[in-house]
Parts: sequence; C-alpha cells; structure tokens
Amino acid sequence: MAFREIGIMDIWEVIRRWYDHHSISQIAHALGYDRKTVRRYIRFAQSKGLSLYTSLPPKEKVLDLLTGIEGVGGRTPQARSLLDQYLNELVELVGDPDVGLPPKLAFEALCERHALVGKVSYSSFKRFIQTHRSAFHPEQVTCRHRG
Repeated sequence: MAFREIGIMDIWEVIRRWYDHHSISQIAHALGYDRKTVRRYIRFAQSKGLSLYTSLPPKEKVLDLLTGIEGVGGRTPQARSLLDQYLNELVELVGDPDVGLPPKLAFEALCERHALVGKVSYSSFKRFIQTHRSAFHPEQVTCRHRG
C-alpha cells in the first residue's frame, strides 16, 4: 500500500472508535487503514494518558494531546517541507497560460534551480502537487450544494 497521510481528524476518529470499544480490525476496516497504523495511533494516545478505563475527554482536549503525533508515522515530511517554500514558483511554472510546463518538466526545472536533485523524488513531488491541487487548478475546485 502506498504512503497516505492521515490527518488529525482521522486520528481523532480512530481514538473515538477505540473508546466506543471497536476492535483494531473493525477500526482499520471502517477507515481504510492498516491495523498496524491504527494500533500505532492507539498506543500514542495511551502514551498521552488516554485509557479505556476513563471516559473520553472533550474533543478539543484530545486534539491538544495529539499535537506531537506527526512523528508517530515513522516518516518525516522532508520533501514536503523542501517543496513548500517553492509552491508559488511551481504554480507559476505550471499555471502560466503562455508557457506553462507539464508537471514533470516543472519538477526537473525546480530541482536544477534549487539543487534539489536527490533530495526530492518525483513520487514525493506528485503527492505534493496532489495535496496542493487547488493552488494549481483553482477553476476545478467545487462545492457541493445541498438542495
């Protein structure tokens, strides 16, 4: 399975379901995560003092406890932090109506300009683009209307 970033609200959902006495397998199946990932977040919650022997604290308090959760996944978002500083430049390279580059060429140009060769993989770059797709294609952002 490919790397997929899990947001803080998804982790809240794992903990909430855990407090509702769902099994690790049930939580993993319902949310589409690996059992090891669910177990890792439950252990992190336990290390922060959460326990099934106490009632679930208010959501805001749990979210405050989860502030250090980023390092739990075993990966550090180094590529993302490297690319974040060049987001505007990437948007200009790809989004220019006259000479807009395809994303692959924009990636290569960015790597050469800023000595990122070997520091950022193209796969990481594609995930970065996907995460920031609204910056690259603002006309494709839509809102659902409930009628």
